[in-house]
Amino acid sequence: MPVFQLSPVADLVRRLDPELFHTALFASEPGRDRLMVLYAFDIELSRAAAQTSEPMIARMRLQWWRDALAEADAGAPARQHEIAEPMHGLLRNHRLDRADLDSLIEAREAELEGSFDEAQFLAWADGRFGALTRLACALLCEEDEFARRAATAAGQVLAVAYLLRQGMRLAAEANCFLLPGLGPEDRAALARGKVTSHAEATARQHAAQAEAVLHAARAETGVVPKAALPALLPLARAERVLSQARFLFPHEDAPARRGPLLFWRALRGRW
Repeated sequence: MPVFQLSPVADLVRRLDPELFHTALFASEPGRDRLMVLYAFDIELSRAAAQTSEPMIARMRLQWWRDALAEADAGAPARQHEIAEPMHGLLRNHRLDRADLDSLIEAREAELEGSFDEAQFLAWADGRFGALTRLACALLCEEDEFARRAATAAGQVLAVAYLLRQGMRLAAEANCFLLPGLGPEDRAALARGKVTSHAEATARQHAAQAEAVLHAARAETGVVPKAALPALLPLARAERVLSQARFLFPHEDAPARRGPLLFWRALRGRW
């Protein structure tokens, strides 16, 4: 546990996305607080899309956030909400890419469709995970081409790892199958907590592609500013998940020992 007093926003991130919380701790102030607000906003978007079985209600909730962003841009007062208020302040004080902010919302709307083809998957991966990583980098350092390229590459890597970790839960709870290439038998099995041989092969294929994207980005991107590193640290766990190249059952997805892994990545400046 950190020795400092957590803000309500940081405590929400700690409870609902401990992975992002622990990576954000490696940012220095005031960047750490900025990351917590951004990550809390991202969590709220996921909750807005997930807390109802009615897609229309989910879309209305997501539109509420789209309207809140537009009001902040227009200089209107912040909406009274535990996340909307600090997010309003973040937008007023920092020039964040509005296209990336909108992409976070659009990605959740796309998830409501329940399945993707390859092109849709890549667009979703960039909109949900690439955009979030680019925004996080922008909050930690001045605009840097290397950081932006690394963040964009992170989109596909984090998306595949997320679906390997959460694919069974999404199938069982929401009838949602976002990893492309799965057939009807694969989907039915995942919804029952089973994995077909074809689904295993599909997982290996996407994991290998994501690993290749990560390795190429590390080789081609160049030196990312040290200040931006906490935004890229989620790749540490994602890389471990990709190395397993399989769907993880819920009981297998207990967080790895984050501390040593993240500490050594941060110390060596590796993402």
